[in-house]
Amino acid sequence: MTSSDNFVTIEMFNARMDRLEAIVEKNVALIQKENAEFRMQVQKDIATFKDEIRADMNNFKSEMHSGFDKVHGEIGVLQRDVEGLKHDVTGLYHWDYWLLSIILIVFVMPQFIMGIQSFFKALTEGVNSLRSAFKSKN
Repeated sequence: MTSSDNFVTIEMFNARMDRLEAIVEKNVALIQKENAEFRMQVQKDIATFKDEIRADMNNFKSEMHSGFDKVHGEIGVLQRDVEGLKHDVTGLYHWDYWLLSIILIVFVMPQFIMGIQSFFKALTEGVNSLRSAFKSKN
């Protein structure tokens, strides 16, 4: 090998190195471009995801509000039903007293009246016997 052969080899080496540097720079530029596109896509996907989550949360909130409104409505209906049942129970107590009174009048009152009549009959007989006792002494 002569020195001129080495010189040509060094020139070839430098040319190849320049070519490799150009390829590396081209690849780096391509990677940077792809990274920028990927970053933009990720940001876009995150924004879309956030919008979907916000929409889901708003739907959930509206469903919860409508659910609570239904529950409040049903509670109002139950309260009215309970008030009606209280009124009905009060009416039943009233009717129970009247029914008891009627039963007492029908079954117990005749015996009560007979007891009063027998009391007055005994009283009358006692008074008549006392009167006759006083008349016989006079």
